[in-house]
Amino acid sequence: MSIKLVIGGCVLNVISAYAPQAGLDEEVKRRFWEGLDELVSSIPHSEKLVVGGDFNGHIGATAGGYGEVHGGFGLGVRNGGGTSLLDFARAFELLIANSSFPKRDEHLVTFKSSAARTQIDYLLLRRSDEGCARTARHQGDWWWNDVVQGKVEAKKAAFAKLVGSTNEDERRVNRESYKVARKEAKLVVTEAKNAAFGRMYEELGEKGGDMKLFRLAKVRERKARDLDQVRCIKDEDGRVLMGESQVKQRWQSYSRDLLNEEGDRDIELGELGHSKCHRDLGYCRRIRVEEVVGALRRISRGRTTGPDEIPVEFWKCVGRTGVEWLSRLFNVIFRTKRSGGGVQCHTMKVWERVVEARVRGMTSISVNQFGFMPVRSTTEAIHLVRRLVEQFGDKKEDLHMVFIDLEKAYDKVPREVLWRCLEAKSVPEAYIRAIKDMYDGAKTRVRTVGGDSDHFPVVMGLHQGSALSPFLFALVMDALTRHIQGMCHGVCYLLMT
Repeated sequence: MSIKLVIGGCVLNVISAYAPQAGLDEEVKRRFWEGLDELVSSIPHSEKLVVGGDFNGHIGATAGGYGEVHGGFGLGVRNGGGTSLLDFARAFELLIANSSFPKRDEHLVTFKSSAARTQIDYLLLRRSDEGCARTARHQGDWWWNDVVQGKVEAKKAAFAKLVGSTNEDERRVNRESYKVARKEAKLVVTEAKNAAFGRMYEELGEKGGDMKLFRLAKVRERKARDLDQVRCIKDEDGRVLMGESQVKQRWQSYSRDLLNEEGDRDIELGELGHSKCHRDLGYCRRIRVEEVVGALRRISRGRTTGPDEIPVEFWKCVGRTGVEWLSRLFNVIFRTKRSGGGVQCHTMKVWERVVEARVRGMTSISVNQFGFMPVRSTTEAIHLVRRLVEQFGDKKEDLHMVFIDLEKAYDKVPREVLWRCLEAKSVPEAYIRAIKDMYDGAKTRVRTVGGDSDHFPVVMGLHQGSALSPFLFALVMDALTRHIQGMCHGVCYLLMT
């Protein structure tokens, strides 16, 4: 198992391994090492690497020819599994980290039984990161100073002498020396922390201390920021990108390809190929004030404003004069087929609601369509399915169901199919041109933690967040599935979009 973490500006790969036991076949062991080789080889050298786990091998108490990977502080006698681990570490320029520190034998033991006490769990790092492993404990401690460093080094030296004692008298003397060094180190650390905090409190109490407090709070907030903010992303080749500009460009290219995926160019239109014969070029009446009022009533308050920064509450509060102005604006758009605005604006959402109400009123959709339909609910469809299952179960008859999940359905509706479905449903050409105007020159951008990407065009699918899209999707699905609705005896067709 492996995971990839991004910590600050560093990419850390953590691999957990479990080697086959000593008694298993050599072929099993060979496949394990080949798989681990392939996984480690796929990690760029610019990224940090930690490999840990149970390798079921003994690397021995001394380096014995593997001084570049064995730290010289091991346990027991080397065996075949330990040799395989050392060869693996040498091949990838890794270091067995837990062999680099002097410890008592009881602290080296990772597996204990009535028959043996062995060390089989190891932690491997890149040799270039050996210094980080030895000093990482105190990196970033702002109270650390040279005095603390000296006392800690003295404590480590005293502990090394204690571990290397050869007789009881020497061990007793070294133990006392180590206790003194450890006590002095703790005292110096406490004094350093108290002095550092005292200086910080004095600075916060001085002039300009509020700004320092703000900076301190900002640093703490940045360190404790939620992990759900994606600050890195992989490129097409699997490399991790961490720069804000790189992340934005990658999100932009990914979303542009996703929202403009053309799919199957040889789509079979069937009866939709003759949709032009259903065109309605008749007269359409002007937009009335009552229709705009009804559209405003259906839009909820508290929605985020669009690019025009005009909230929907503004149009709800301007009274009759403002609604009449909107009506005149919509009639100009209806006549010229040029809205000049984006669907994210609340003003255009009102226009969408007006068009939706008119088109919905002049078209019919199968009663088998439950999603996005007034006075219908997918809960009813689920209830019907449950009733069918119960009734067929009571009669002990076979019941066959087919569930189709349309992946990214909104994003994959071809625009040409949408226009032909509207024509097949005998929607007047004036409304089709008005809807086409909403999609003409459509563009979007991706909002990331590092800012917004550049705009890019969207030439495929339905608009996300549009008030008209749910109805258009239901209408398209109804037109495309019309030939299977009620065609076969004993077939129940339910569409829950």
